[in-house]
Amino acid sequence: MNPDGLIPNWEDPEYWNFYEWTDEKMSDPEHTNEGFDLLLNVLFLRALQAMTRLGQMTGLSCGLCAMAEPLKQTLRRTFRRSDGLYATDPEHTHLSELGCALAILTGVADETDAAAICRLFTAEEKGDAVPVSLSMTAFVYDALLQTDKDRYTSWVLADIDRRCGYMLDEGATTFWETMAGWQDFNNAGSLCHGWSALAAYYYKQLIV
Repeated sequence: MNPDGLIPNWEDPEYWNFYEWTDEKMSDPEHTNEGFDLLLNVLFLRALQAMTRLGQMTGLSCGLCAMAEPLKQTLRRTFRRSDGLYATDPEHTHLSELGCALAILTGVADETDAAAICRLFTAEEKGDAVPVSLSMTAFVYDALLQTDKDRYTSWVLADIDRRCGYMLDEGATTFWETMAGWQDFNNAGSLCHGWSALAAYYYKQLIV
């Protein structure tokens, strides 16, 4: 960590932080090896919070867990925009749904910010925000449900129906890696991936 309490990105060009492939800032080493990213730091915070819960369950102490609350405050100061959304970079030039979702799930975003972020998630137009890929939709769904389950359950189910329904309409017998199916990644898109199970998971959680 630097003196301000943030984890810097890799500086070695042989390594970089990969978050997902929907955008250069989130996948390309040329764009991810500079400065600081919300995503790297908020994922570390999420790990600290998980360690805290495990420590409470097992009665074991966690020396690193005391870093969680100061890090949360640092992330809020550094990455929060004036509209309550959370930028990926300290300069506030890049915005992603994934980063905003993780800000909610870790408590970096307060109640007012969470409401603003959920309005972004459910808006037809995302503005300058990079949408999540299929692989990361669970973070958006969980952030919506954590913020207001009663309000957003129908939206989550409708979004799952829209995405998976499209694949079924196209004749799919399994759910794809991305919405482009086999045509993605120069015709190398997988037609069955681990997140294919998300629909069944959320149906079980949300449909009574």
